[in-house]
Amino acid sequence: MTFSEEELKEKNKHVARRFYDAFNRHDPEGMSQLVSSNASYTFHFAGLPATDWKGRKHFIINVVKAFPDIDHHILDVVAEGDKVALRFNITGTHKGQFQDIPATGKKISVSCVNFLTIIDGKIIEEWSNSDMMGLMQQIGAIPVLSPAVNIG
Repeated sequence: MTFSEEELKEKNKHVARRFYDAFNRHDPEGMSQLVSSNASYTFHFAGLPATDWKGRKHFIINVVKAFPDIDHHILDVVAEGDKVALRFNITGTHKGQFQDIPATGKKISVSCVNFLTIIDGKIIEEWSNSDMMGLMQQIGAIPVLSPAVNIG
C-alpha cells in the first residue's frame, strides 16, 4: 500500500505517540512492537554511547525504577519525510536510585526533544536530548546556580 506524503507523516506521528504512550504505561514490550529489529535500531542519548534496542530497554527499565510515575507529556510533534520530532515535558518523582543517586522523593519536570527515524512503521533510530543538568539540580545532585550569577 502506498501512502501520500501527508498520510505517511500522520502515520509516523501516530507511531511516535504510541511509543511514548507505551513508555508512560511502563510497557517496554509494547514499545518493542514499534521498533525495528534489535540489530537495526540505534538509540542516541546525549553523553552516552549509542546503543541498540536491548540497551534502550535496559535504560527504560532503570528510568522507570527511579521515577515510577514518569510521564512524557507531548507538547509538539512535527514530521517530515521519515523523521518525527517531539518536544515534551517529562515529570515524575525520584523514588528509586538514579545514576548512583539514592531516592530523594523530589518531583522533577524536565524538558526533552527527541527525533525518531521511522521506516515502514518501525522506529529505526532515536536521538534524545534532555535537560539532564536541570534534572540533576532538581534531585539535589548538583547545586542550583543563583540567578545573580553571570555565566557569560
